[in-house]
Amino acid sequence: MNLTLSDVYNEPTATVLRIFENISALFQIFVAPLLFYVTMTHSKQMEIYRFYLMNTVIWNTIVQIILALISPAFLSPYLCIIFNGPLANFLSVDILYRIFESCIVCLVNGVVSIFL
Repeated sequence: MNLTLSDVYNEPTATVLRIFENISALFQIFVAPLLFYVTMTHSKQMEIYRFYLMNTVIWNTIVQIILALISPAFLSPYLCIIFNGPLANFLSVDILYRIFESCIVCLVNGVVSIFL
């Protein structure tokens, strides 16, 4: 069975995902300073825990910005990814995959830090 890109890639879905990623990144950029302020000034009783909260916010913001810049689109039903973001035109595919792998590691770190 020969499949083409149009069989596994849905352009309208990728466009909606790209818009969602951009809006989410903008929201994260605007909310992160507020979270820093609240964490540092109104949480004196939490002592060291507030730094864990700030670490989580920083890494989530970085990952959100990177995902908005590379805008990965997953090609189902296979484990394939193509990049549609602004950085896809300037960086090689190898570098984009390494950036995406770093994002996955950061996301796993964020999930683990929430539950620990």
